[in-house]
Amino acid sequence: NLRELDSTTKVPFILIELTGEGDGEGEIEVTGKDEYGVYEALNNFFVHTWGCDPLDPGDETEDTKVPFCSAQYRWPGYSVKGDDGLNNQGLMTMRLIDFMCGNLSWTLAVVNGGNVGENRDVRETQLIFKAPHPMNLVAPHLLVEVRSAGFIEVCADLDEENNAILGSLDGYFADRFKASLIEGHEDFCDRYYEAGEGIFKGSGGSLDSNFGLLCTDVCDVITTHEGWSLVACNTGNYGADGRFSEQQMIFRRDYHPLGDSKYLQVILNALGNIEVNGQHVREIHSKLDGFFRGKWKCERAGHFREGDTLCRRYTWDVSELNMLRATADVVTFFELQGWATLHPNSSQFRTAVAAVAAACLASIACEVLHDTGHCDVRPVGDDVDSSEFRRAALLPGVIRVGRWMWCRQWRVRPAAGNTKSRIAVLINIQEYAHWPRVVDKSWGALCENMQRRSADWEVVTWPDLMERNVDSLVDLLVAKLHGLDDAKVLIYISCHSQMMDNDPQFLPADARGWGDGVSLSWLVRQLDAVRPRNARFYIIVNGCLTNAGRIDRWCRCCRRVQLALQSEELDSARLSTRMLRRRSDPQVWMLFAAAPGGEVAGDEQNGDLLTRKFLEALDSRPGSLEIEEIYNELHTAVWNARRDEGGPLHPYLVITTGRLPPAIPHETSEASQQTCASTSTLQSTAASTAHA
Repeated sequence: NLRELDSTTKVPFILIELTGEGDGEGEIEVTGKDEYGVYEALNNFFVHTWGCDPLDPGDETEDTKVPFCSAQYRWPGYSVKGDDGLNNQGLMTMRLIDFMCGNLSWTLAVVNGGNVGENRDVRETQLIFKAPHPMNLVAPHLLVEVRSAGFIEVCADLDEENNAILGSLDGYFADRFKASLIEGHEDFCDRYYEAGEGIFKGSGGSLDSNFGLLCTDVCDVITTHEGWSLVACNTGNYGADGRFSEQQMIFRRDYHPLGDSKYLQVILNALGNIEVNGQHVREIHSKLDGFFRGKWKCERAGHFREGDTLCRRYTWDVSELNMLRATADVVTFFELQGWATLHPNSSQFRTAVAAVAAACLASIACEVLHDTGHCDVRPVGDDVDSSEFRRAALLPGVIRVGRWMWCRQWRVRPAAGNTKSRIAVLINIQEYAHWPRVVDKSWGALCENMQRRSADWEVVTWPDLMERNVDSLVDLLVAKLHGLDDAKVLIYISCHSQMMDNDPQFLPADARGWGDGVSLSWLVRQLDAVRPRNARFYIIVNGCLTNAGRIDRWCRCCRRVQLALQSEELDSARLSTRMLRRRSDPQVWMLFAAAPGGEVAGDEQNGDLLTRKFLEALDSRPGSLEIEEIYNELHTAVWNARRDEGGPLHPYLVITTGRLPPAIPHETSEASQQTCASTSTLQSTAASTAHA
């Protein structure tokens, strides 16, 4: 599966599996691309820090064992104690995350796990990391493990700036779980709590279990703390009869724009039970009730509430169970309701768990898609029935397919009272802590200038251009444009770039692993797909694409994405669901201007060159602001500017639309570039400029 994933993306992935077989007995497997020296770094970490012994993983030759991984280790550091499930798997998982993210800057993508063996006391945890991103060096993680046996574990890699959440969790667990902090478990976790009597009800998978409700409540509470969001979760059952449940939830303080969004958990059980846990957001419980009872012919099996969190139960016919199809049906339902599917997970007992998050942004109700996790289940041992395994397994990537297929224009409710026909979206992704020079020092002045125009312009600031935020930005704009005539939208993006695999990427939001140079093209494609007949878009990108070659490669990268998204198969799927508008003329045009110099123009006093020139154009128009008038003036100012090391900035212009043009020449003469900048170019419906 990882090879297939690697073959379809330039972003490298690596999978690390921790298996705890007994006290002092464990195994570690590593597979994936050996990029950035990660195998050597992991070998040193496992051998010298964890005391592991390297094993022969085998290869594909006939005289060796069948390989299941690229590197394998005997792991003596796994510890287990007692019969209540106490082990250090969570602690070691967090230490591995801390090393991979905090030291090597890889990005945590998926954590999946489960319990196998006769007593389900063999624990497996799979961690998938994707290509390094520098922001991981400063983004802390937090793991909370809840066990229905009555215990809660917390493991964290927090510094003084971020550890305030631990004190808050002390109070929450004491109040909600009647839990007491137990000392002396430092070898197993950072904080160990014992819940009060009667807090956990029922056995794993039973109709009276409140385990899922409690886990959903924990997730909702932690994500209300500033900057924290759910990254991954996994669940399992243990004990001789599987009566106990355990769930790990991993959070990251990445200041995700979803903020304190509420989560809903849906559990599909092969025993014939369905469980829904979460708060009653946007009548979702009522709608889901209609779906289960109408389409699946389920019967209600009761419900109960604890605080604001509701648990509903259903019974369903599993005589001809197709868990893969059932999971896809549930995901489709939530996508159509404007919810985002997050972190599907499975185990032998609890076959599918889908946690779904909804977001309410500003004054409109719209949703932002999270990155979708993958689930990988494989049978272990001779006691696993193959038919049960097939029913329990979830196909990796099935959730992501649904993500591409659903249009979201119709999901957005118009913002109440919005009458302004001029909207400015300001996106500053230059706050790059690891390279202080990459800062737009004129950004504050630009924001102040636009805010002074608030009588005519509605100004929206946006955090970054990661793919999930692009979706929500488009939704936000569609809502604000509803009911307006002859509207104009200015999107000003200040960023930086780097090269990776011969494709330019934007820093920091689009750096390694965050989009591979796709997010900006994704924004254009989404705006083109919206096709609002009542609005024109002007996109100004203040970047650092340092030469014509980079622009060429970036546009070819965009073209590959565009062609992939316009395949006949996908179009047919969209048309079959009546969610694809018929093609018409492109509505979004982008105009790039890039300099051959390698440094950000400007200085500490004057700020970034393009933003400074844009400010000068704004200051000369204190009254009305017409973007069409500014563009040629802005282009000429950049063209005539000179770099400190000598030579003009030489803007390099490219026009591209929703239907991308043929390959762009690597070199363009100054005369032809000036022609591209002529007034006729401005008759397009949107313009974008990038410079170094």
